[in-house]
Amino acid sequence: MESPMKLLVVEGLKRTPRQFWENLEAKGYVVSPLQNASECPPILAAENDCAVLVDVDFTKSGVEAIGEIRGAAPNALILALGSQEKLVALDKALESGASDFLIKHPDLSHLEEIPYAIARAKAAVALKREMDELRKKLGADSNFVSDYILHVTQDLKGPLAAMMGYIEIAASLIPEGAPPNQLLSLQRIEALARHLLELITNHTNAIEIQSGKIEMHKVTQPIKQALELAVHDRKATAGAKNVEIILEAPDDLPPVAIDVFQIERAVGNIINNAISLSPAGSQVTVVAEAKDGEVRVTVKDNGAGITEQERPHMFDRTKTLRRRGGDIDTVGLYVAERIMTLHGGRIDVESDALEGNALIACLPVAG
Repeated sequence: MESPMKLLVVEGLKRTPRQFWENLEAKGYVVSPLQNASECPPILAAENDCAVLVDVDFTKSGVEAIGEIRGAAPNALILALGSQEKLVALDKALESGASDFLIKHPDLSHLEEIPYAIARAKAAVALKREMDELRKKLGADSNFVSDYILHVTQDLKGPLAAMMGYIEIAASLIPEGAPPNQLLSLQRIEALARHLLELITNHTNAIEIQSGKIEMHKVTQPIKQALELAVHDRKATAGAKNVEIILEAPDDLPPVAIDVFQIERAVGNIINNAISLSPAGSQVTVVAEAKDGEVRVTVKDNGAGITEQERPHMFDRTKTLRRRGGDIDTVGLYVAERIMTLHGGRIDVESDALEGNALIACLPVAG
């Protein structure tokens, strides 16, 4: 007979309602309340069938707790719980390593979703293990894995794009006078879908770049159109975080030889990184200027400064740089840096602990 699954509930100094425990125990789980995230790793190492629940409403530093657990137990099943008012925290929880999340309801109906969330998390962990084992077996023949991942990611793009379209339709059908959280929920879902699509696209681009399959179709033209596209396509993501994007690009910039689509991708990735690092209610500025035979596009945020320890790894897609307030998008920045290099350009980095970060994309003026 199989042993019941143990749920480690990190609740901090507060206590969850007794009905919560009774509901989970009635479903056959063994519930173990914990005060600190540091108590989880030893239990996860000793137990074969465990999952961690972190309530971002009850735990003062829920997002940080999830990051701590994930760092100590890479294959742990971690579920984040939060109310609709904590959607931003749930988003951050996913970025910090949560396997899945559940939006809480007063009647505890969300607990019915826990088995499904755990099943999804287990499937993701199993897939990761299989891919790691496949890479080890293939050794030098890693092109097979790359091609396989390319096919999978391409297959995912279509359904995701369709999902975003249906979300927009659903948002337009919400009647006037409906509770504000209905529209907010759809906006958060759309932002998460856009984020997932960006991740898939960046990983696809990274593989294409590494394997030399990326195509460039350069035309000499002003850069302003590419910048307008990059800003426009990121406004929804920024709006979901209450971040404003401001573009300053004069009409008389000298022309550059660029692939508009690829430069829009590169600048867009830099903007995405700035949004990730920016606190809610702040601004991201995108300023283009001509200087010393170059067109320079400066993307500035007001987030915490990039540290000296982080800087060497910013453009390394194999690294994960998690931090409080927003992760550094290493995959997206890798793609941006490689695209700029293929255009004969570069990305400079300026950072200040108090004033934020500026990533400067530099392109040579067309001769």
